[in-house]
Amino acid sequence: MKITYTIPACLLFLFLAVPSVVAASPATSEMAQIILHLNHYPSDDEKQSLRTIAASDQATAGERILAKALLNMEHKVGGADRERLRELARNQAAPAAERELADILLGLQHKPSAAAKERLRRLR
Repeated sequence: MKITYTIPACLLFLFLAVPSVVAASPATSEMAQIILHLNHYPSDDEKQSLRTIAASDQATAGERILAKALLNMEHKVGGADRERLRELARNQAAPAAERELADILLGLQHKPSAAAKERLRRLR
């Protein structure tokens, strides 16, 4: 009888103890890497990658919003980009990785915090 409770308890513990990984598209994963190493604003090479994503027909609407917000940011995301990121972060129909990146960008000040870096590393 004890085994009946032990196995589900162990499985629940493993599920809670192992950090979850959020599946991300190649474009979303690339933007997560850019944000992970960000210092005030993207480098010229990173900006070129972001322009490519923003102009891509294969990028989702959310990926284009994220790329444009990163391109326009100076120390933090502002203006209309901030509102579009809020909408993306709340959009349950958007992929989880895109919502996660939008939420991280909304809280970004100059560079990602240790907590944000941990969240970014889970986007794969």
